[in-house]
Amino acid sequence: MLLKNIAPCKLNKRQSRANGFRTLMENGTGKGKKTKQNSVLEKWADEIIRRLPKLPKLRKSGAIRIRQQRPFRETEQMNQNKLLSDIKNSVISEYPSAKMIFYGSRSKGREKDWSDWDILILTDENLTENRKIELHNKIFEIELATGEIIHSVIHTKREWQDPLMRITPFYQNVAREGTVI
Repeated sequence: MLLKNIAPCKLNKRQSRANGFRTLMENGTGKGKKTKQNSVLEKWADEIIRRLPKLPKLRKSGAIRIRQQRPFRETEQMNQNKLLSDIKNSVISEYPSAKMIFYGSRSKGREKDWSDWDILILTDENLTENRKIELHNKIFEIELATGEIIHSVIHTKREWQDPLMRITPFYQNVAREGTVI
């Protein structure tokens, strides 16, 4: 009901806008009844009116910052390419025929600051647990050098093409959204 009443208000100044908002809160029910919700909203509107003159000063001083989306930077793309090439070079030095697939939120461009790097490593030969640990350790060295979290999954190419693997959500996600490095 309040949204219907907001549109006709054409107020220019911040002070009058907040006063108009308070009026809407008071008259929003249309019956003028005093309810607990209305009294809370009135207090909230009064607090807004009290703080509005201070906002420009607080913004200039840096106490209030308007959150903006971070612009894409070429350096981030360069860092991504360097990290992926470091991973590729590290794996290929041990397994020249290995295939690597970059998947996950970072590959889609929807990463957050805390997102990890998801890498699928496919080898020709079946690796023992010790060989897998050695490969994970090589990737861990890159993690330490860059400060990024790298999540690596290791499979043989034969395991990856197995019909039972193909029906898993993991396989379908990597096949649909993964990028070969």
